[in-house]
Order: sequence, then structure tokens, then C-alpha cells
Amino acid sequence: MILTARRKAKKRYLEADFGSHGENRYFWIAEDQSNQKIVGTIEYGPVSDLIKKMRSRGIGWLV
Repeated sequence: MILTARRKAKKRYLEADFGSHGENRYFWIAEDQSNQKIVGTIEYGPVSDLIKKMRSRGIGWLV
């Protein structure tokens, strides 16, 4: 269930990238050229609500 929500969010972010031509948010995509499969992505853009929430808790929960 969490994975499905994350996929939906990533899809919205990717659509925002295409819609703004990368001005608001954009993705770098890593491809394994031996089999032409996507092996990773990095997105750059506005901070998500999840990151804002985690940042407000401090980093103590990470340790």
C-alpha cells in the first residue's frame, strides 16, 4: 500500500517535470545500457511534505 502511494506521488512529480519542461521539478534517470532498464532515479525540486515533517522532528530518530 505504501509503495503504491509512493509510485503515484512519483508519477505526479514526473508529470510536473514534463508539464513545466523541468523548470519546477526534474528527474535524472540512470539506465543500465546492457539491458536498457532503468536502475535508478534522482528527483530535484520543491521539498515534499514528508521531508518537511521528518525535518521538523530533527535527526535524532535516525540514530
